Amino acid sequence: MLAAFRAIRPGVTNLDVTAEGVSAMLRAGAESASMAVSSGPGTFYLDSGEDRRRVIGEGEMIFIDMGISVHGYIGDQTRAGIVGEGNPEQKDLLATVQQAYRIASQGLKPGASAASIYQSVVDLYDRKGWAPFFVHHISHGLGLGGDLPWVAAGVEEPLRAGDALSCEPGVYVPGVGGARVENMIYITPEGPEELTRCPLDPPMGF
Repeated sequence: MLAAFRAIRPGVTNLDVTAEGVSAMLRAGAESASMAVSSGPGTFYLDSGEDRRRVIGEGEMIFIDMGISVHGYIGDQTRAGIVGEGNPEQKDLLATVQQAYRIASQGLKPGASAASIYQSVVDLYDRKGWAPFFVHHISHGLGLGGDLPWVAAGVEEPLRAGDALSCEPGVYVPGVGGARVENMIYITPEGPEELTRCPLDPPMGF
């Protein structure tokens, strides 16, 4: 992810950024690696807005979702940012998504209700008027494969020590931008342990 963010600057394409990130993962020993880069208006539409040939522009929002497999273990990570200075609405959106991540990740404890964690993020976005634009789950299972456990609307199954899952509360606001922060979390008997070491705000290459 750091290699991909270092490649971001106005005038390069989403594909240029993808090439740097995927190359870094493969060179580091991944058996498989993928990276989806969305920029500008493409960030409004979750991952469906990805256009690999799109040229990145100054002042746009960007987010990158990556997947990786190492020794059979599956990893997942997403980061978001603003290309250049950006505007106050974009900065507020990015800060709010990072706050949503902190709220959700701190709630991933043994015995915690998936539905209540999900609702805490909905409540945060609702205060901004963005709840309709929060359109997916917060967590899915990882590790050696399989999608359980889920943290999503209507899921009543409590979390357990030993669960390995993502934490990825994103929001995609038309006319402003979209952002998502995703880390991998391991639930210990004492609470959540972040397995992802990348900073929430990776530096860009300009």
